[in-house]
Amino acid sequence: MPTAVVALALAAGAAAPAAVAKERPFRASLSGTTVSLVGGDARRCPEVTEVTGEEEVPIWVTTLEGTGWASHLGRVEVWNEYCVNGVGEYGDGVLKLTAANGDVLEGTFSGGVSAWPDSEGWSDFRDEYTFTSGGTGRFATASGSGAETGSINVVTREWTLEITGTLDYGRG
Repeated sequence: MPTAVVALALAAGAAAPAAVAKERPFRASLSGTTVSLVGGDARRCPEVTEVTGEEEVPIWVTTLEGTGWASHLGRVEVWNEYCVNGVGEYGDGVLKLTAANGDVLEGTFSGGVSAWPDSEGWSDFRDEYTFTSGGTGRFATASGSGAETGSINVVTREWTLEITGTLDYGRG
């Protein structure tokens, strides 16, 4: 009899397994151009004002657009916007990756650090990203995190970006 109870308990456990992490590896390779560089509006970049403690700071709101490839999405269009304080750091930003079928994966990034441009205008950068619920389609409840590294040319306005980390679709 005790053997039957153990076998029944094992069978019940197999039918209802413990929650399994749904995180999957995520990678993206993106490139494009800087389409907008607007200066001076501290209201769009409150985190830069908080860091410097100044009412008015010489900042830029930068908008990038491009294309590339991302795991779980395939070919994508990318849009992001972030604030720059002009001293080797940049503020929080937003990232949107749109798949060919229209599903959108949204995220934010922060903690950005960039190098002074080299003689050809290229500046390397890195930051941390977080995917947040608020996307559309299969990414409506997605989450994840990781690192972004890339380069932006302040002369030609070209940029490249590599993203590595995790993605969780958020479905049970």
